[in-house]
Amino acid sequence: MSAKILVVDDDHFTQQLFKGLLHFPDFELAVAETLGEARAKLHVSDFNLVVLDQRLPDGNGLDFFAEMRARCPLRIVILITGHAAVEDAVRAVREGLFDYMTKPFESLGELEAVILKALEVDRAYREIGELRIRINGAVEPSMQGRSPQIA
Repeated sequence: MSAKILVVDDDHFTQQLFKGLLHFPDFELAVAETLGEARAKLHVSDFNLVVLDQRLPDGNGLDFFAEMRARCPLRIVILITGHAAVEDAVRAVREGLFDYMTKPFESLGELEAVILKALEVDRAYREIGELRIRINGAVEPSMQGRSPQIA
C-alpha cells in the first residue's frame, strides 16, 4: 500500500525537494501552493501525511492545522517554516503537530526519518481504527439468564 502525502508549500524549491525525496513508488505525492488548494485536495482524498508550510499566501499553516484537527483529529501533520519562533513551536506542540521543522533543512536524512516515523504513526492509527471496527462489528448481542427458556 502506498502512502499519500500532501505537501502544502508555495516555494517551488521546497516542492522539488519533496518530489525528489519522495519519488519512490511507495509514495503518492500531491502538492498544493495555497490553503485553498489544500482544502480542496483534503476534501476529495485521504492523505496519510500532510507537510504544511507555516506562512502561505492565503493564511497561516498553524491556524489551518487547527481547522484540520477539528475535522480529523488523528491526521498526521508536520509543520515546516523558514521563520521559526519559539511561540509557534510551543503552540505547535500543544496543538498536537507531529513535528515542527525549520527550513532550510539541515539534513535530508533527518527529514526523511521524520517523514518515515510520521507514516509509521499514521499506519498504527489506521490499524487501530480498523481493529476497533472489526471488534465492534463482530460483537453480537447476547442474553444471559438462569431460566431454562433462556439457557
